[in-house]
Amino acid sequence: MREILGIELRKDAYVLLLKKLKKKQLKEILRENRLPVYGKKEEVYKRILQARIKPSTALESLTNDELADILRTLEDVKISGTKNEKIANIIDFYNKLVTYSIETGDRREQYYNYIVELAQRDYDQLRGNNIIDKDIEIEKYFEEATEFLFETLLGHEPQTMSGSNNPDGRLIFNNDEVILWDNKSCEGDYKFPEEHYMQFMRYINNENKRVNLFLIITPSFSPDCIKKAPKLKAESKKDTDIGLITAEEIQFVAENWRDYCSEEKSEFSLQVFNYTGRLTKDRLKQRMEWAIK
Repeated sequence: MREILGIELRKDAYVLLLKKLKKKQLKEILRENRLPVYGKKEEVYKRILQARIKPSTALESLTNDELADILRTLEDVKISGTKNEKIANIIDFYNKLVTYSIETGDRREQYYNYIVELAQRDYDQLRGNNIIDKDIEIEKYFEEATEFLFETLLGHEPQTMSGSNNPDGRLIFNNDEVILWDNKSCEGDYKFPEEHYMQFMRYINNENKRVNLFLIITPSFSPDCIKKAPKLKAESKKDTDIGLITAEEIQFVAENWRDYCSEEKSEFSLQVFNYTGRLTKDRLKQRMEWAIK
């Protein structure tokens, strides 16, 4: 449809592309199109948008080397080729990006919008949308996305923990118990390595209150995880349930749990997650039907 209408990029994707360019490159685009080049960077790229300069026309103003430099900063994109091929590769990359708007004013919402991409380390989307600058930021933003989910969408405020050797989050459960969670981002299935097994055991046993549930949030799970979850429950000193949930599944709960509420109940019950093993979407639906109603 975009091709039929002559639209090369959505506006939000085009803005991301223009923000990626250097100010001198933006000025060259304006100069080539006989437009004023003064102003701050934001003023300059907005003038390009207002002039309705097509992305391909804008990129044509850059040199072959400049286009290659842009392509080198993008994930899994061919760098070689003619100038027209380089321009097409850049536009194709930005066409594939999924963009979201922020509605709450909380910066963590932007990370929450990309919680699945953060979990699975989708560098194309994360770098293309300027969510991350360095790889090391992925874990931090995955944690903040989960905090936003629990606090803003489920209505349970994460608790502050002292020290540095802690899980990624802690929630109060039934006053005298807690729920702990840990985010593990990875490319491919999470395999529940032995070092994580011992790490989770330590988190559970070092907690002052009884840990009712330890929730592990990842992009997906290997079959071995199904065996290790009940083993960790049995070997923990607090008979803690070990819930295995993907970022996509916990996002489904956050965005759909109110559909399962009875008229009398308007709070999310953490009992939904209180289970040892895989918290699949079907199982979560079943648990919400009784835990929230």
